[in-house]
Amino acid sequence: MRTFAGLHGLGEAPQTPPAQQQYYEETHALTIDISLTGNQELLGQGVFIDSDGDFVLKAIVGSQTGAYSIRFRLPSGRYFPSAYTRHVNLVGTAQFPVPVEPNAVFPAGSQVQFDIKDTSGAANSIQLVLLGSKLLKTR
Repeated sequence: MRTFAGLHGLGEAPQTPPAQQQYYEETHALTIDISLTGNQELLGQGVFIDSDGDFVLKAIVGSQTGAYSIRFRLPSGRYFPSAYTRHVNLVGTAQFPVPVEPNAVFPAGSQVQFDIKDTSGAANSIQLVLLGSKLLKTR
C-alpha cells in the first residue's frame, strides 16, 4: 500500500467493486430422447446448454416404455444422486414433477451430463424433460 508523507492510506485510489450483472429469468426446458436396448448402459451422455445464459434445473419429468436407472453429474463434478437410482425414485410425471432442491445451476455453454442404463431387459424408449429456467443478461 502506498503512503504519502508517512500517512497510511492517504492517496490511495478507492477500490470500487465491479458492477453486478443483472439477469432475468425465463422459463426453459431441455428435452432428451433416448432409445436403449435391453440392459444397455450409456455413460457420459449429455445435453448442451445454450451459451446465452445459465440453466437452472428445478425439476425432472419423463416417460418411458420400461424400467431404467439414471444418475446426473452436477457442475461440481459430483453425481446426483450419488449412485444409479431407479427412475421411479428420481423422475416424475408431467402431473407430479420431482423437484431438484436446491436447484442445480449449469453454466452457459456447458452440458447436463448423465449415465443411464436399462433395467427392463427389453427395448426402452425414454423421454426426459429437465424443467427449469435460463438466467439471461439484461440488455
